[in-house]
Amino acid sequence: MFEHIQKINDKVSSVLADIQLLDSVVLLGVSGGPDSSVLLHVLANLKNIYNFDIEVMYIDHGLRENSEIDAKYVEKFASVLGIDNFYTCNVSNEITRLLKHYSPEDAARRARYDSLISKAREIGAKYIATGHNQDDQIETILLHIIRGSALQGLVGMSYEGELKAFKEDKIKLIRPLLEINRLDIELYCKLIEINPLIDYTNNDLITPRNFIRHKISPSLREMNPKIGDAINRLSRSVKHDLNFINKAVFKAWDESVLLDKGKVVIDRLKFLDLDVSIQRYIIMRSFESLSYSGMLSELLNDLILDVAIGPSGRSIDLPDGLIARNNHRSIIIDRKNEDQEIVSNSNDECVDLKIPGVSFFNNFMIDCSIVNYPYEFSVDPNVEFFDIGLANEKLLIRFNNKGDFFNPLGMKGHKKLKDYFIDNYLEKHERKNIPVIESSQGIIWVVKHRISEWAKVGMNASMVLRVEFSELN
Repeated sequence: MFEHIQKINDKVSSVLADIQLLDSVVLLGVSGGPDSSVLLHVLANLKNIYNFDIEVMYIDHGLRENSEIDAKYVEKFASVLGIDNFYTCNVSNEITRLLKHYSPEDAARRARYDSLISKAREIGAKYIATGHNQDDQIETILLHIIRGSALQGLVGMSYEGELKAFKEDKIKLIRPLLEINRLDIELYCKLIEINPLIDYTNNDLITPRNFIRHKISPSLREMNPKIGDAINRLSRSVKHDLNFINKAVFKAWDESVLLDKGKVVIDRLKFLDLDVSIQRYIIMRSFESLSYSGMLSELLNDLILDVAIGPSGRSIDLPDGLIARNNHRSIIIDRKNEDQEIVSNSNDECVDLKIPGVSFFNNFMIDCSIVNYPYEFSVDPNVEFFDIGLANEKLLIRFNNKGDFFNPLGMKGHKKLKDYFIDNYLEKHERKNIPVIESSQGIIWVVKHRISEWAKVGMNASMVLRVEFSELN
């Protein structure tokens, strides 16, 4: 019993020894679950050794009926451990606002961190501590692999990192449990005789992370019981490789890039002479320099490279109000001014589609092209083909609205979109973020679901309109 408790405390202690916590305030996000409860208990044991203060915050996502009872449980547990500074925050309204632009999981995460950061600023905390563990690290890296991440995604989470949005405050995020697996954490709870709160939404397999947790990770552990240690070794190895790559990137950046009045100016010839790997990191750093708020995908990398190798004058609209253009000798990436056409931004209710061309709507990219018929059949739900006549119409993309209806492929009559969603077992929270593409005649595509009967490719077509839909994050 004592040996296991001591082992966990020693592991966390070794992490804290590398972090300068002396005379600091650490704001600890505690949900009352096993991970954050163990972290609170261990940090309470170690705070006098490393001379730091702990303050605790409970985030109410508005998803649990007993959230007030849960908050009282966390407050009492903290008080028993001698920690009296306790705060709560309800972020349900913020999550609702963010759901217009992000998935439910991402919206909750952003709202949670925004709340923690604001409280850290208010109380003067230099660190925010979370209970991410080794299993969370496995899930994060696997998610990145599934989404086609670059090398940075294989690093996963780190013990200590700077929060981008608040660099000026030098608030850092620490994860002291990152090398401790979930089974050891649950055993710790039993040994110190606490009954942590259980979040049953973690059993919902619709969420990608939960699917990995319950379906993929157990199979990996059967193949390798020490998969967590293996993933951590991979993470450290990639981190070392990235440190080497970054030295080359910094050198290339200094030689070929100029930051000029809020825009990035890249020497085009020097850029094209670089290895493609260095080019991609130059692009990544360019976006970071412009405080890009989204995730940089391979799609955006490819778009910038297309601009670079294209003719002088070529430009492309990018998410988050950015634009990239080829100025013969330079590639310029900056924010659009009032005189430039804005194709989309994160607050638009609808966006006109370029045909042919690439358009952006919230965190989505829509690529419209005209291709020969017969076309290569695709089972990809992100790709659809339409009658060529629609290429001459004004098409727009928007989120579905109450009262929408369409003529589903294979049906003679119209159907309310709400009824279509119900028939296909889509929950209310899933329906909100489903876009539709429409013409003056009505909805032609409920994206990723069904096209309209009247918009399908005609029997004697020689050309068709191809529309590909991609999520940028």
